Amino acid sequence: MKGELQFIGPAIMNGRLEGAIRSLRKIVVGSIGWIKGQLQCGECEIHGKVYGEVQVEGALTITSNAVCKGSIQAGALEIHPGADVKATVHIHQATRPKFTTPVIQPFSPIRNILKQIFG
Repeated sequence: MKGELQFIGPAIMNGRLEGAIRSLRKIVVGSIGWIKGQLQCGECEIHGKVYGEVQVEGALTITSNAVCKGSIQAGALEIHPGADVKATVHIHQATRPKFTTPVIQPFSPIRNILKQIFG
């Protein structure tokens, strides 16, 4: 599939995507998941393959059979033994993400409302 996917809640990616995937919450790239492009989210686990730009507000986990090539920005990074990682890495303070593009800009008003309700 080619294009852009946006979610307010968590998502699991077990297919192929060339483009962008964004979520305010957690994205899990499953063991058969393949992304070429941009991944932006609150938290992330990579079990499959990601080629491109990964921007995570909080924690990014790259598991033992995963492949991640490109650039990584995250609040925290965990790489399991056996993972294939070739990327430039920038770890930022989780309270001050430095995304080049805001995560789901069109949904920012919804995010503010959710913050007011749930803190």
